[in-house]
Amino acid sequence: MSSTAWQWNRRDFLKGLTGLTGAAVSGYMRLAAAEPPPETTRIRIHGNELTCISPQLVAEELLHAEGFTDVRYSRYLRDTQLWPPEDLLADEVDITVTFPPTDVRFIESGAPLTILAGAHTGCVELWRVVTSAQRGS
Repeated sequence: MSSTAWQWNRRDFLKGLTGLTGAAVSGYMRLAAAEPPPETTRIRIHGNELTCISPQLVAEELLHAEGFTDVRYSRYLRDTQLWPPEDLLADEVDITVTFPPTDVRFIESGAPLTILAGAHTGCVELWRVVTSAQRGS
């Protein structure tokens, strides 16, 4: 065997890494299945083609493993008439990714929003830096 037979190129490395990740997720799904199913088995998620929400698109298998039997991705203008967070407030979706400055504006006006985790922090930081630079700060 030549010495290059054991060298991985980037594509082979990513295939191996994906396989390991899949095995880990598979093990987690078996553990999750041991818990009782959720009271609600339907979840509606705002979905679109933006890359920054890709985690919620790959979450479908994990949601099924948690006991959700009906996982729906609602598309703007096809399934919902409002954009986040208004679609959430109008009960068109159950969960969505929104833009933090918009969330703050809605919460300050009294909207009943619950934030589960931070999102778009890189976008917000970039926006803050650009805005400060434009003001001369």
